[in-house]
Amino acid sequence: RYCALVPQTLLYYFDAESSPDAPHPQSAHATTTTTSSSPPRGIIDLEYYTDVEIVAKNTIRLSTPPDIPLRSFFFRADTEEQCAAWAAALTRERFFVVADERDAYQKLQTEFQKESSATAEKVERARETVAKRKRAIHRAEVRQHEALRALRAQAVSLGLPADAAASLRDAKDAVREVAHRLHYHMRRASRLEGALDALRDA
Repeated sequence: RYCALVPQTLLYYFDAESSPDAPHPQSAHATTTTTSSSPPRGIIDLEYYTDVEIVAKNTIRLSTPPDIPLRSFFFRADTEEQCAAWAAALTRERFFVVADERDAYQKLQTEFQKESSATAEKVERARETVAKRKRAIHRAEVRQHEALRALRAQAVSLGLPADAAASLRDAKDAVREVAHRLHYHMRRASRLEGALDALRDA
């Protein structure tokens, strides 16, 4: 038969080299041929036929591992040199495909690691941002609470009963209450100052 080793570890075999459907890659070597023209007799996927062995004079056996129960193939080359070249090519081409798959997997793994690292960094930055905002909110709440407490104390010092001051829940209400009482006391102080001036003049 005529055989042709095609990229992606496919081995085509034909009844003759002159078959119109037979590919002609540079690595192909003719075995014993006939004169009849015919379509491909079959295609062997070397992904499964991992055992390549020279079992007799110029004869190569292709077989699968024990866990893949498929038939074995035997091919006889015209010369020992061709037989050795075919055995090397069958092994080498499968190695190249495995290496390509390995490289593709490593590339995919590297890209995935980069994406995972970038995603992890984004998540970490988002967590830091959320944590900063929470701390800022907490500090603002603390300052607001302290300001409200100071305003309540100021309102009490200006005459507001303690229970009424404790009922002030909002800083705005406390500011208005303190401002109102400051205004009242300032008007009262102004009237008292006017009365004292009148007494001095008398």
